[in-house]
Amino acid sequence: MRDPRTIKTKKGQEQDPGVEDKRLLILEEEFSQFLTNAARSGNTLSSMTRKAWDAKAYLHNEGKISPEKATGAHISLIGHITKNELLKVIQEIENQNGFSNRILWIATYRREIIPEPKPINWKENHSDIVKRLTTIIETFESRERTELRWSEAGSDAWAEFYRSSKDSGTGILGSIIARSVAHALRLTMIYTALDHSTLMEPKHLLAAIAFWEYSVRSARWIFRQNTGNKIADRIYWELQRTTEGLTRDEIVKDVCAKNYGKTVINQALSELAKANLAYMVVERTKNARRATQRWLKKES
Repeated sequence: MRDPRTIKTKKGQEQDPGVEDKRLLILEEEFSQFLTNAARSGNTLSSMTRKAWDAKAYLHNEGKISPEKATGAHISLIGHITKNELLKVIQEIENQNGFSNRILWIATYRREIIPEPKPINWKENHSDIVKRLTTIIETFESRERTELRWSEAGSDAWAEFYRSSKDSGTGILGSIIARSVAHALRLTMIYTALDHSTLMEPKHLLAAIAFWEYSVRSARWIFRQNTGNKIADRIYWELQRTTEGLTRDEIVKDVCAKNYGKTVINQALSELAKANLAYMVVERTKNARRATQRWLKKES
């Protein structure tokens, strides 16, 4: 995906005509590979993906030899990955820099095993869907520009949703579901277009909110026991296995095996508290030289 450009070569200059249609759908069935590459030092995959989601007027790759520019690019990404693999490869930095909250996380499961799945013949078996989508595409493509607007009722519903949108919370999950308003608006526009309309109604917003809420539930299912801090995750895992909680001494000696300093453990416990996963109580025993810190898992 690139605009026309002039390329400098050893023989002089060459003209690259670029690409006229700058729409791209990426289907990555091994999303772990995408995340691994994006996490490498100096790799621009993550930053370029974020810029594409932000719908910049153009994307620009600062190449030393042959920089590229793509004006009006429209990129969609579908990635497949298992929960365990995702938690293993995703980097904490990806959640902090806004990469993860630009993704709609959708939990799915296989309902049955089919040895020889038959391909879907859309034209014959679902001709009504094909016809409807074809009509919608032809209608919007025939216009030089299409602007979607809120109806009066839709505007009121959107204002109510916007004002009621709460803080996404702290911790890794909070950063991942931090763009509720942006996602809901984009989904509303999609449902409006699929309804062969340019007027965004309350029904389109309700459909968008329902989709977004399922995405939030999926994210909670995936990341609820993960803070982005390996030590905090280990402590939380142990807290889940006891109803009495753990003292700080037990965390230092038994959970962390005295392998980490005071600062590292303090940071891990702070992450658990920020993520609303655990809390501390102070116990005072008669004749004891100092109070005892006990950490307990917070009930959901």
